Amino acid sequence: MNPDGQGAILVNGFSYPIDTNPPTLTMTGSVGANPYTFGNWATGHVTVSINADDHGGSGVNAVSYSATGAQPIALTTVPGKTASVVFVNDGTTTITAGASDLAGNVTPPVTNVVKMDTIAPTVAVTATIPSGSGPVAYVPGTITNQNVTVNFACSDGGSGVAALTTSSLSVTTSIGTNPVAVTVTSVGSNQSVTGTCTDVAGNSTSSTFAPINMTRTAPLIATAATAGGVPYTAGVWTNQTVTVTFSCTPISTGNQIATLTNPVQVNGPITNATVTGVCTDTAGNSSTITFGTSSAGIDIDRTLPLASATATTTNNLGAVVPYTAGTWTNHDVVVTFACSDTGPNQSGVATIDPPITVTTPGVTSGVVGGCRDIAGSGANPPAFFGSILIDKTPPVCAVAVTPNPIGPANSKLVAVTAAITNTDAASGAAGFVLISLVSNSPATASSDIVGFTVGAASTSGQLRATKGRSYTFTYQSFDLSGNASALCTKVVTVR
Repeated sequence: MNPDGQGAILVNGFSYPIDTNPPTLTMTGSVGANPYTFGNWATGHVTVSINADDHGGSGVNAVSYSATGAQPIALTTVPGKTASVVFVNDGTTTITAGASDLAGNVTPPVTNVVKMDTIAPTVAVTATIPSGSGPVAYVPGTITNQNVTVNFACSDGGSGVAALTTSSLSVTTSIGTNPVAVTVTSVGSNQSVTGTCTDVAGNSTSSTFAPINMTRTAPLIATAATAGGVPYTAGVWTNQTVTVTFSCTPISTGNQIATLTNPVQVNGPITNATVTGVCTDTAGNSSTITFGTSSAGIDIDRTLPLASATATTTNNLGAVVPYTAGTWTNHDVVVTFACSDTGPNQSGVATIDPPITVTTPGVTSGVVGGCRDIAGSGANPPAFFGSILIDKTPPVCAVAVTPNPIGPANSKLVAVTAAITNTDAASGAAGFVLISLVSNSPATASSDIVGFTVGAASTSGQLRATKGRSYTFTYQSFDLSGNASALCTKVVTVR
């Protein structure tokens, strides 16, 4: 505009690029040449690389980051789209980073956790041996006739203890995780136990306790057992009294045996019983031995198992059905035996007699089957199943009709009665059924045959006395076993 107020306007004289999307930001970590996963423990310095990308926008203006925790870092802004931070302090550090573009858009903060532990854990080790007044310190290299318990305790002020493991060429037992008590029980010289502690980050420290010298001059004790006069092994079921005996051998002729536990009898019933014996020589050295353990000891079962029996047969449809003793069937009967072991100390079922199939027609008084338990006892009495009645022969059917022939042929209905004879020599007769009643004149059969019911034990009705007519009766009979006879027929004519 001029001073005199004259002016001009230029339309679309300027353009303004629009960028409303903030840049994206990623963080990656590495320990030396290896990638690092945020949140995991590292045993070396961690380098965090920060990268921003505006993806075709106005362009990244700057990257900023800060950290709190083991290695605090004040808010730091670095021009450009990359930055790198090296973490050297042990502990947990939280790093937060962001980025801005030239349009002023700001990336939401990205946070990750860096954990470092470069210091190996420490292992403290002590050793003790038992005494009458309690445990006393064991000095490495001294000779003892007692078990030596080496105690390892691990501590770590960084990532924390992950595992404390022990190793030894000696015979040992171990209790606990941290601390761990390892008891050396084997005789020998220059024995050692090593404890290795590993922290969560993977740093480890080992400490070895040595030498451990152990010798015992006690006599040698042994044990044996018999059941019913034969050798017995702990953890095996028996139904006999178990006798445990002990034997002892002195180390030298000048140091003889003073006392030895007498034989011990275990009568039972009992489960996982143990018997301990002690041998002492004249010098006062003692040896102890135990026959059996709490999980594999002396097992005595004196209760007889109980046997039972059930039976099945097949119906006329081919299906297997339960069979009741004393009832008739027309199929084979399969008797199956079962066994249960009862009592306070159960050894369990060892064997069961196999099923018995009865196929012979007629009356079988019964079958017998038994079982034995693992201790060797048999069921007494054995299981009995009977009687078993089998009839596979169908009955014989015969039919007579009165009157036959019927007349006179006046086309009137005449009362007719059928008599069915059902003969069965085994299970006995069980009824009959009218299978069919047909006329040689099917067109008039519905009015010529009155009162008879097909499918029932129907024997009486009326037939029409029409000249030339004939009527055919067909019956079938059954026995108590379910056998069906052959069809029996009778033709009735009109005279």
